[in-house]
Amino acid sequence: VLAAHKAAVPITIHCVAGSGTLTVADSETSLPLKPGVLVTLEPGVVHEIVATAAVSVLLTQFTN
Repeated sequence: VLAAHKAAVPITIHCVAGSGTLTVADSETSLPLKPGVLVTLEPGVVHEIVATAAVSVLLTQFTN
């Protein structure tokens, strides 16, 4: 589990292996993560990831 948190800058979360669920707290949306899924989040959006056994993600932060 990657506990609920937020990023100060825009981010992308790209699932590269395994599976899990990404939950976005403000909208109560849950998205399945599997290889190839790419999600974008604006700054300040509270989210968490729960792995199904294991999940590997590539996080990209967009900074000035």
